[in-house]
Amino acid sequence: MKIKSIILVIALHILSYNSHAIEIVSNISETTISFFSIGQNDGDTLGDVTEAQGFTTGNNAQGYIFNNTVLDIDNAVGSPSNFEVKLYNASGSDPGSVIDTLSGDNNPATVGEYTYTPGSSINLSANTTYFIAAFAQGAAGDNYYKLNVTISASQTSSDGWTIADLDNFSDNNGTTWMQIPPAPNVFQFSIDATAVPEPADYTVIFGGMALAGVLYRRSYLKK
Repeated sequence: MKIKSIILVIALHILSYNSHAIEIVSNISETTISFFSIGQNDGDTLGDVTEAQGFTTGNNAQGYIFNNTVLDIDNAVGSPSNFEVKLYNASGSDPGSVIDTLSGDNNPATVGEYTYTPGSSINLSANTTYFIAAFAQGAAGDNYYKLNVTISASQTSSDGWTIADLDNFSDNNGTTWMQIPPAPNVFQFSIDATAVPEPADYTVIFGGMALAGVLYRRSYLKK
């Protein structure tokens, strides 16, 4: 019984390292005041409109693994199509190059929070700015998705993550970008990521697993 208790303590200690791994930044809980149209909105006298929102990662020296982003979306207008969400690196204050096109609902036409995930593991550097961008297509007229917008600079975050207080938009599928004043003027979303453990953390985790295995084997052989 004593050995089993020790194994249980080791297992809980290992799990405690993993439970500290999830980092998140979000402004979804802030008050929604308007929306950004994604697609064709004749009132904007533009082409298919794309919006991008910047965020900066926290201070974990080993960086982070990007898990997903969640977008807060209202009911679509008309019949837009081919909704896409992309992760960009930064080029100055604008989105730079595409890191990945994320997987998720390509027709988020009804109100809800929609999750978009990478196709493979993506590492984000510490203290670095990236962008989440939303694309869509719409026929002439009013055919667009609606990303909820807040003017609140408040956000929930951990480990030093932040959301930029300016939104970037493009009317040529991300070839060029412009910023939307005044600040803050941001769409509502969250980022979920996993902090990459320090090398010492891996030592603790694998060492604990090895010790638990030895103790379990001894307990088994004594039966």
